[in-house]
Amino acid sequence: MRALVVDDGDTRSIRELLAGAGFQVYEAAGDREGLEILEDSGPMDLALVDWNLPRAGGPRFVRSVRSRSGYSALRVVMVTSRVDTVEILEAARMGVDEHLTRPLTRRKLQEKLARLQSDPA
Repeated sequence: MRALVVDDGDTRSIRELLAGAGFQVYEAAGDREGLEILEDSGPMDLALVDWNLPRAGGPRFVRSVRSRSGYSALRVVMVTSRVDTVEILEAARMGVDEHLTRPLTRRKLQEKLARLQSDPA
């Protein structure tokens, strides 16, 4: 399984958690780089996207992915440090499958992955 992490901060813990769950991990520091990796590296199973990327990059990445038919099977998880109901509802309307709040833990990630696997794309 392959995962893309789109985050402009320190991604070491996310990378380690995903690798520990069996994912081959790709990383991008912003939305444009994330889209380039998707185009160049082929299909991904999962994208963990920092919602608070500079210049609305998180939402822009999700809108771009969801507007392209080739990425319909990609499961998108919003990663944020805020628990804002309005933001979570907006993300769901854009096509985010799940959300994770920071700090990320192995348990939180495993719960979300299990939920995604039991919920058809």
